[in-house]
Amino acid sequence: MQPIAPPFRGHGETRRGRREHDDDAVLVAPGLGLFAVADGSGASGAGREASQLAIATLVASFTADAAAHAEAPAFDALGLAAGARRLSRAVHAAHREVQGLHTDARPLGATLVALYLEPERGFVHVAHVGNCRAYRRRGRHLEALTDDHTLAREVLEAAPSAPLDAAPGTLTRAVGMAGDLRVTLRSHALASGDRFLLCSDGLNALLDEEQLAAALEQAMRPEALVRLLFEVAGAEAGDDNAAALVLDLDLLDEDALPGPPAAAAAARPWIRRAHPSVPLRPVRREDTQWHEAAGPGAGWEDDTEPSDDEPTDVDLDAHSP
Repeated sequence: MQPIAPPFRGHGETRRGRREHDDDAVLVAPGLGLFAVADGSGASGAGREASQLAIATLVASFTADAAAHAEAPAFDALGLAAGARRLSRAVHAAHREVQGLHTDARPLGATLVALYLEPERGFVHVAHVGNCRAYRRRGRHLEALTDDHTLAREVLEAAPSAPLDAAPGTLTRAVGMAGDLRVTLRSHALASGDRFLLCSDGLNALLDEEQLAAALEQAMRPEALVRLLFEVAGAEAGDDNAAALVLDLDLLDEDALPGPPAAAAAARPWIRRAHPSVPLRPVRREDTQWHEAAGPGAGWEDDTEPSDDEPTDVDLDAHSP
């Protein structure tokens, strides 16, 4: 399979819902090939601090090792992709930074999903901790690229005969939690026309896979699609914060794509509509820009047909050193 060259485009936003604080954060950094969603937890704004620190640390880690990574071979002696190692190091760095804020009196942490795009090598690497998710739409097929790190999943994988005495959705991994961290890594071959969705549980809890698939099939710019997902999910009126990031490879002619109003109207026959959303009003910061919404929303942003090539999937559970 030949490596895929840009163009690609991504966009992400958050919605506060009916929470006092918006604890979700979004990273869109095409210059680094790095995209992420983080969902913080903690009282009195600590969750927001955790998610923002995790995102900032990913950027700092990728910036610091850019030169070394450029010189590294695509695969090491263990057969591990250099891009997967780079992404794992960044997540572990985020874990240590958030751990530094965690105290018994002020517990905090974050779930995280991050995607590292290497079009020159023909791969995309996905790392996740907790229940933020990644999906890929290839042609008309929607595939979940992550499995939530919950008690139910741990029992299924490690102790299928054990009794389940706690809620099955109880999280077993988070950035910043006490002790070492295991980061699940998967590497996939890229194909022209791939579309990716990263989201927090505040979005995927409101939409089933049929709705997600229908939305991701729409011929819309990522900006319009993100806002459609929030609208369909009723994220503004939801009980939780919600975050969504859409990344497209090999863009269609953008001038031929409808903007949010027309696209949303065209999609409604296919998707059950919920409450309307409130537009994001960002305040930008230079370089990799931090969106600080006057109301809801926060994020980092730097402004087909199925392929015959099967994706190369590599699963790693990377442990903290």
